[in-house]
Amino acid sequence: MGSVEAPGLCFVAYARPDASVFRKARKRQRRAERLQEAREQPGASQEGAAEPRRPPASVEAYTREVAVRVERHAAVQAHNRELVKANAAAGVTTVVITYDTECFRDYVGVCVGEDDRVIDIGCSYGVCTALLAGRAAHTLGVDIAADMVAAARERHGGREGLAFDQVDILTEPAKAVAALADRNKIWMDIGGNRCVKDVVRAIDYLLRAKPTGLALIVVKSEELYKSYAKGEQKRGFTTRDAPAAPAGVHPERLMQGWWGALRQQHLSAADDPNAAPWEQAWFVRARAKGFLQHPFRYPNRAAPTGELKCRPYNYSAAGCKDPACRFDHVHCHVCDGEGHIGRECPRAHAGPAHESALSNPAPAKKPRTEG
Repeated sequence: MGSVEAPGLCFVAYARPDASVFRKARKRQRRAERLQEAREQPGASQEGAAEPRRPPASVEAYTREVAVRVERHAAVQAHNRELVKANAAAGVTTVVITYDTECFRDYVGVCVGEDDRVIDIGCSYGVCTALLAGRAAHTLGVDIAADMVAAARERHGGREGLAFDQVDILTEPAKAVAALADRNKIWMDIGGNRCVKDVVRAIDYLLRAKPTGLALIVVKSEELYKSYAKGEQKRGFTTRDAPAAPAGVHPERLMQGWWGALRQQHLSAADDPNAAPWEQAWFVRARAKGFLQHPFRYPNRAAPTGELKCRPYNYSAAGCKDPACRFDHVHCHVCDGEGHIGRECPRAHAGPAHESALSNPAPAKKPRTEG
């Protein structure tokens, strides 16, 4: 496992300040504008109109509220930009944890410059990769799904300083090392609602195999963000504030216990990637919960044909609703067998004491006969 905290790290959680409040303010602003336009219509009659539950505030009031949110967001962006620069100058890698796609892509405009060489892990159709390529010297988008890489090339191929490749950083170390070479900034989105274990494994690998001069890793993960937020709240400040530590406390030391505990929890011996899938922690936890978690929280697994298995088909009660789904619908997500799905896999209903029985079933008993 090594040390519980890699040296030279700074963890930051990033979200638009009071994002939900900001959206509500914009909604109230638009409502106030519509009411004001209705009153100004020539010949508009108020007779029979229902009285609002509370008097609507003026458009100006809501406009000021929105302006405050925008100004605060700009201040957080400026702080993050300077934080990454200062950490890079000191040889410290900044790991930014974002909650959603909006914040994940928002960071492209915050911390990417014309001298940067960036890799986008989990590029999917290449939307964020293209944004990165618009600012960086060179951008490489990688994904474990061949069809995603092909689609990204079709959409964005031909652009200078932009390339795509099929790479699984956790199972193809040689290709991963080549892809990470000379990259100083990493964007990683391997599923925002993916189980946090996969995200922790990926971050841990990147920090151990990181190229020289790696300044920034931006990760999108709802669960990791929530875990970080809980750690911050215990220390007296929240992610809604600009991500700076309390006076006299360095962020690296502040979150040392959080990252160490997270690694210890999710990178245990039970998560040995060489172990059988039904022996790994993700399967044990899912079985204990009755396979009720979101299908995309299960890890991606390839079928014997090389295609990725469809997780909604294997774990959703409604099955896969995409009639044009390009993922494997033949093999079980757990054992690669045919004729059953992951949540109905025989391994799912067998405890450790019965694993040998599944592998070596006992001979059938002869039927009893009346003597």
